[in-house]
Amino acid sequence: MPAGSGWQVQAEAADFSASDATPVRGFAGGWAAYHPRSGRNLALQQARLELRLAHGGWELAATLRNDTTVSGMRGAFDVVHAYKQRLALADASRFDVAAQEQGVVWAGLRAARSWTLVPAAQADATGLRLSAALAPLRMQRMRTADVQGTAPVATWTIRPCSAARTARPMCGCNCRASGWPRPVSRRAAPAAWHRHS
Repeated sequence: MPAGSGWQVQAEAADFSASDATPVRGFAGGWAAYHPRSGRNLALQQARLELRLAHGGWELAATLRNDTTVSGMRGAFDVVHAYKQRLALADASRFDVAAQEQGVVWAGLRAARSWTLVPAAQADATGLRLSAALAPLRMQRMRTADVQGTAPVATWTIRPCSAARTARPMCGCNCRASGWPRPVSRRAAPAAWHRHS
């Protein structure tokens, strides 16, 4: 920026997550820290990257945001946890599987104006400020997945998936078109939480 213009270039990265059973970023791991609740479980991940110009009370920023939500009944999470931990289950065990995933990537601009209502009394105090912002964002990419059904242990099988995020299932796991795994033959455990998009 020109010298003396008073404009500042700032960058900010923020990440927020919340989960009942397993964090979204932990889905590819071993699910060792698994603490589900009865009924519906929710996992939320929000990440934001922003580059902005600031001057006085004005801000103009370019924003990129990624929001991911996974919601499902406990049985859907228990199926994946059992596979990840290689748990030995009785043949009579059955899991009611119902879960949905949605991931959206947003990009756009944000314009904001702030006013100081009560000045800070001390250097380390913030005072009272009022801010207003307008952030028109455009959806860049959207990923959805859904699974419904019942998974009896007697029909589970191990089918390693090597084609996650491809246009069509090629891993031999007999995934549904929505992208979630389906038990297909007798043996040990389901293939994992696949995403084909």
